[in-house]
Amino acid sequence: MQGLALSDSSSHFIPQSGNTIDVPHSSRTLYSILQDEVDLGVQALKRESADMAVTFFQSALQKLTVDQPLYDHLVHNLLLSYKLLIEQLLKKGDASTALDFLRAALRLEIQGDLAEDSTFLRRFAGTFQSLGIVFFQNNLHEESVLCCRKRFPSMPVPALTSI
Repeated sequence: MQGLALSDSSSHFIPQSGNTIDVPHSSRTLYSILQDEVDLGVQALKRESADMAVTFFQSALQKLTVDQPLYDHLVHNLLLSYKLLIEQLLKKGDASTALDFLRAALRLEIQGDLAEDSTFLRRFAGTFQSLGIVFFQNNLHEESVLCCRKRFPSMPVPALTSI
């Protein structure tokens, strides 16, 4: 999310994709808060402060419903934050806490407008694939398989849908 431009009748919210989203005047404050939280979450990810990124993206996500714009983007950002946090926890040897965050990550779903966007779904599934590799590299094979199982339902399989 790159910017929020305000006008008299409505706001325009610009997500990371660069697309402008019209925001009703009555929602201006909500989207301004979301913008701040997402910006802070992105900054935290860039600094590799995964716990802070999780906090900001969870907070932003709780303010939206699945049918609102940006919902799926926030879900993906939260998944990326969980992935980074899990990597850091495993590096420290804290597998128990990492598994708690894996359970939270596995509950994430793309359910909004982007559920039909194959490119976005591939990126989301790719994050689970990367997470599976992290668990595999840490000899947590069952957890790796869970990530792979989560990954595949997210990916449309053209050959099977035509049968």
